[in-house]
Amino acid sequence: MAKNKNCPNCGAPYDPLEPKCPYCGTIYYDMSAIDFDKREPLYLQIRFNNTLITQKVIPQMGWIEISSGTNYGYGFSSYKAYKASESIDLNIGFRAIEDTNGTLMTIKKYGE
Repeated sequence: MAKNKNCPNCGAPYDPLEPKCPYCGTIYYDMSAIDFDKREPLYLQIRFNNTLITQKVIPQMGWIEISSGTNYGYGFSSYKAYKASESIDLNIGFRAIEDTNGTLMTIKKYGE
């Protein structure tokens, strides 16, 4: 079992392998294992309309823009909790690459 973490919404402990916080129902995806600086390939699975899409990808950080009526901030050099009146736009992406079989993507019905 994975180490419990705290829900970013209610602060209660939860299992990060579960799809949502059992206390408040917040859906939370911890992507801290992805190193956007090293850009190491990883496999990504996405469920969409009862379809499971699997791809080998390279993570790519696009841009981060943090703004409010009084100040602007960029980067990750220090921790700050931003208030709801401020705006944070985060753009990340995943570029598909061939796996060892030369496949870019596999698609199958979810649950098979």
